[in-house]
Amino acid sequence: MQRGFTLLELMVVLVIMGLAASFSVAWLAGSESQQAQTQLKQLESDWRLAADMAMGEQQIIGWQVSAQGYRFVVWAVDPAQPGQGQWQPLQGRQLPARQWSQPVLLTRTPAMPLAPSQDSANSTPWLIWWPNGEVLSATVTLKIPARDTASLRQQWRIDGLGIHLQNSPS
Repeated sequence: MQRGFTLLELMVVLVIMGLAASFSVAWLAGSESQQAQTQLKQLESDWRLAADMAMGEQQIIGWQVSAQGYRFVVWAVDPAQPGQGQWQPLQGRQLPARQWSQPVLLTRTPAMPLAPSQDSANSTPWLIWWPNGEVLSATVTLKIPARDTASLRQQWRIDGLGIHLQNSPS
């Protein structure tokens, strides 16, 4: 009597392991709508942190957005030229530059153009928080087209009183 596994038994085990691995990868990655929801929550959280940092660190912080992603910038005054300054990327790990995980459609009311790229240092930020709690107010609408479900649309009103969700995701 021989002991061991036949080739057929080994092939069945390999197929089962392959299926289990592919299902687990798909499950861990999540659906597009789950990724979009996570991205929206991260964006809102970043805005709240930017407002807190502007007051806590007494800096003017802006939110620059492009088709590729967004970043936070700080207004840096040139000591050689009083009254002159420019937007510099915010350093540190608290508010890193982020890339959109999937294509997004952004609008701002009142209207303002998107930066040509995320590295555009001179583009005016869509949102600006001042150290005294004031903010360049706007309504920002973000739409994420999704293949697996209906597209996701979120709208916020950002003003001196905070960040307000205008509508539920749909």
